[in-house]
Order: sequence, then structure tokens, then C-alpha cells
Amino acid sequence: QRYVSKREAFTSQLRECRQIGVIPADGGMFQYLDLKKIGGNSERFCNQLYHQYSVGLIPGKIFGRETCGWNSQDHYVRVSLVHDEDDLKEAARRSTLFAQEICK
Repeated sequence: QRYVSKREAFTSQLRECRQIGVIPADGGMFQYLDLKKIGGNSERFCNQLYHQYSVGLIPGKIFGRETCGWNSQDHYVRVSLVHDEDDLKEAARRSTLFAQEICK
């Protein structure tokens, strides 16, 4: 229950972003995002987002296992919902700007 309003604050900012998918969550302190529409390289996305927009997300690649040179989790990123709602909204806004920028 503690993270419901934080999740809503974060995901509401992403609703109009067609480049990033929001994975439905049942609860907990993490939110997953889907990057398939923008190429799916979670590590590159997270690194560039951090360096250009000062937003830290966790590449999904570290949660998957590589098989035959492919990692099934590489198109996901994980967001920690431990920050306050205003910071989460701003992180989502910056993530959206970045995703739109790289899809031009």
C-alpha cells in the first residue's frame, strides 16, 4: 500500500509516452518499464539517461541470464519507488523527454 501513490505519480507521467511501456505491477517498491519500442538496450538507455538527464534507473539486463548471446531482460528497466512523489514525477518526465529524443 505504501507505494501505490508513488507508483501512480510515476506512471501517470509516462502515459503519453508511446516509446516506453509500463509493466503492470501488483505492489512492492519497484516499477518495471519496457523499452522494446526504442530498441531495448537497457544498459545503454540507463547510462545515457543518467548522463544526459541525471535520472538513475536500473538496467533489466542484470536480472536476466544470457543465453546464446541474448538476454531476455535486456529490454526492461527497473525503477525504485523510494523517492518522494515530486521526484518520481520529474524522473518520469525526464525519461519521457529522453525516449522521445532518441526516437527522432
